[in-house]
Formats: sequence, structure tokens, C-alpha cells
Amino acid sequence: MSWIALLLFLHLAGTALWIGGTAFLLLALWPCLASLGPADRQEIQAEALRRFLAHGAWIAPLTLGSGWALAWLADGRPIFWTWPVNAMQTAGIAMGGLFLLLALGPGAFLRAARESGDAAEAASQLERIRRLLAASLALGVLALAAAAQGH
Repeated sequence: MSWIALLLFLHLAGTALWIGGTAFLLLALWPCLASLGPADRQEIQAEALRRFLAHGAWIAPLTLGSGWALAWLADGRPIFWTWPVNAMQTAGIAMGGLFLLLALGPGAFLRAARESGDAAEAASQLERIRRLLAASLALGVLALAAAAQGH
């Protein structure tokens, strides 16, 4: 396997895990929990988010790093990168920023609210988390559209 093929595999796998994980949380798991009581729903959402953040801590840098390596190998210096590559890069950096915001902001506040037993604050943080995940998913879809346009 060539270096380009390995980098492309890592980038595509990371993209699938990152965007797919976000889509799963938003479109499949959380809606299915609506029939549960608030305490059970928050417990499952908090655990799912904890796992998402734990895996995202290595998936996000892997995806961004492999994308940058591919762009450098294919097009050289960033001044020569095409607009689809720059669009993917911009979306990826923004998604990385949202991931950090999610982990250090509402994700941390959710843990604190759950530890203190403040269900109302936990619910508020989960709504903030839902909005950040939705924004990240929208950026991921834009990145995929840019990738399709560039190839």
C-alpha cells in the first residue's frame, strides 16, 4: 500500500467515523430516547456523548492531519490548493473547533450538572450539545459536498 493510499484510507475512515458518529447521535440515538423518562434519557445521552468525545479525541486530529498530508502531497504548498480542498479544510477546522467547544464547554458542564444532581441544568447543556452537533453535522455535509465537487 502506498503512502497516498494509506493516508486516503485514514482520512476517509476518520471522516466516516466523525460525521457518521455525529449523525448517529442526532438522527438515530437521541430521538429513540424520547420515550424514556428524563433521568434515564440523560444518563444514556451523557454516556453516549462521553464515548463520542473519547473517540473523537483521536479521530478528529487523525482526520485533519491526514487531510492536510494528502493536500500537501497532491498539490504542494497551501497557496496551490484548489477551492474544494480549502472548503474541506475550512469545514474540518470549524468542526474541530466545535468539537473542542463541545468537550470543554457544554460537555464539561453536563458532567458537573449530573454529578451535582441538577437535572434542569443537565437538560439545558444537552440542548446546547444538540445544537453544536447539528452545526458540526451541517459542516460535515458541506465538506463531503466539496469533496465530491473536487473529484
